[in-house]
Amino acid sequence: MDPAPWLDDETVHSSIAPCMAACCCGSWPDLVETRPPPQKHTADRARQQQLQEEAMARRQALLLAVVIAAACLAPLASAMEWMVGDDAGWRPQFNKTGWTNGKTFRVGDTLMFMYQPGAHTVIQVGKDDFISCNLQGNQLGAWTSGNDVVHLDKPGKVWFFCSIPGHCDNGMKLVVDVQLDAAPSPDSPPPPAPKSSAPAATAGRYTAAVALAAGVVASALALAL
Repeated sequence: MDPAPWLDDETVHSSIAPCMAACCCGSWPDLVETRPPPQKHTADRARQQQLQEEAMARRQALLLAVVIAAACLAPLASAMEWMVGDDAGWRPQFNKTGWTNGKTFRVGDTLMFMYQPGAHTVIQVGKDDFISCNLQGNQLGAWTSGNDVVHLDKPGKVWFFCSIPGHCDNGMKLVVDVQLDAAPSPDSPPPPAPKSSAPAATAGRYTAAVALAAGVVASALALAL
């Protein structure tokens, strides 16, 4: 016996059809769960990871800048800039002035030769040419600007004279004994205070070192922001 003789095929079809249409067309939001596409989550995670990597790179750049700044400050702050001859400058009979007495020249220091351009020169030579005032000898360095800066980049003695004829024979010559920049022992006495030219020059070196370090840090901060 048919359990539901009153449900014919037409009635069943007319009852189910609207339900199927609602499901297919999405008109029942409570019955169909809406999920975001998985690609969006993947893109968000990739973007977050990229931001973290960029932040890490900025921190590393800032740290590197601080290290570079410290490295720049260390040698520059300890170096000295010596005005040869002090206020009188580079002049004849310089070897009689005793200008180097009491001074300790170290690797990293600089010598500043001040004189009227064209009137004198600064020539670096070897020991033998220095002793004999050999103007035709091997020149290890030559400066003629009147405002010459000579870097002392290695230990040992360095010899200079003026190449204008007769000037070296008149004592316009200088020998500097450059020392390694080693820390003094606890028992050694402190070095004598430099003369008038050194403090002003040293202040300039400190200013240049600080300016260089500040520039490096500023550049790193600009990249980090």
